[in-house]
Amino acid sequence: MREQPLRYFELQLLQDLGYGPVLDRDIATGKPVVPDSTYDYRPDRGPVELRDQGLATPSRGLRLHGETLLGLARQRLESSDSLRESKRLMRALLADHLGMEPLHSRLLMQRALGARNRLAERVATGTPCADVAVDD
Repeated sequence: MREQPLRYFELQLLQDLGYGPVLDRDIATGKPVVPDSTYDYRPDRGPVELRDQGLATPSRGLRLHGETLLGLARQRLESSDSLRESKRLMRALLADHLGMEPLHSRLLMQRALGARNRLAERVATGTPCADVAVDD
């Protein structure tokens, strides 16, 4: 399974639970995230741009590129760096909101897709759908 759908699934899960992260604006200034800038992402708040002097100081959260934040927000993660950074971000956000127990999002997504496919197959064949379960 490709990594992009997992990151988008995890993002949607957080949004559905009411924990949608700020990805498109600097929380300190309110300005839009700039693709070529570097940000200190604080899981409990959001991104803060690291200006020239801030690049040398230790980060309080995760150091991410604006390209990653915008790519995740637009569901267009393309570079290997963005994929790696978005995985770190999603792990931190999920841990912050759901606890340290791993989510196993790959397995969760596979089960959800399997249930959706079984449901679609039953609808197409006219078979009753009430008993379709995620673990079917």
